[in-house]
Amino acid sequence: MDYLIDGKLGSPADNEKRALLAWEQGEEFVTSKPVLLSIESTSVCNLRCVMCPHAIGAVRRPKHMDKEVADKLEGFLKSAKSIQLHGIGEPLLSPAFWQFLSAVQDNHEAHIEVNSNAVLLTDTTISKILDSNLKTINISLDACTREMYQKIRGEKFEKVSMNIKRLCDKRREKVDSELKIWLNMTIMKENYKEIPYFVYFAKAIGADHTHFNDLNAFNAHTLLNWKVERGDFIFNYSEQMIDSVIDEVHEKLKEAKRNAEILGIGFSISGNKKLHLE
Repeated sequence: MDYLIDGKLGSPADNEKRALLAWEQGEEFVTSKPVLLSIESTSVCNLRCVMCPHAIGAVRRPKHMDKEVADKLEGFLKSAKSIQLHGIGEPLLSPAFWQFLSAVQDNHEAHIEVNSNAVLLTDTTISKILDSNLKTINISLDACTREMYQKIRGEKFEKVSMNIKRLCDKRREKVDSELKIWLNMTIMKENYKEIPYFVYFAKAIGADHTHFNDLNAFNAHTLLNWKVERGDFIFNYSEQMIDSVIDEVHEKLKEAKRNAEILGIGFSISGNKKLHLE
């Protein structure tokens, strides 16, 4: 995909070279466009996951990005090498997300990724995704059983599982698809025992990669009143932090990593350095 630099045609790779050169030379005024973009197309979400600010009403005035703003961003999308299209909301809800996905259709150089809860993965949205240049969809799941998923995310596990399977199946049928499907688990005391089985679930459903991270370390004031009731389950954020069970979590992660190696599926960890196995 080409775009204009000073009236001349250039590519995302040319833009990156110009940006790096400007950085190396310490230029205060740059003519390149951003190489990496992280765009929140919406702060609206259709779930209330217990560890998310949405669950306690802490996302003020959630809204979709205005089309006027989205229109202004299109030119930057065409010159970037790395594009993240997610934030605190569910991107598939947002008109701007689909606009951006269309805008980068010809940018084959960029790595484009999005986080989603998979609730809105229908035949229509799956077709749009597979016809786009989206390279990675990271699906936040946090559990591999009905009971645990209901506790944490409050949606029907069977529905979301079938949505993910439909995406994996249709991706497999589209032989030229470059899309990678990741499943993500946010580790807490309530769900850490499912870590090894999460890998088996991901492999069985057709995903490419499993990713694990822990709860965000919010400040004490924020955590003080962070409690969410979901049926008989009461989520107390500070009590769900894994520091007191870190050794047990390590063992579960080691088991999951061995499972991933045997099954031939990706495995990675981010977040708290205490989580890392090295």
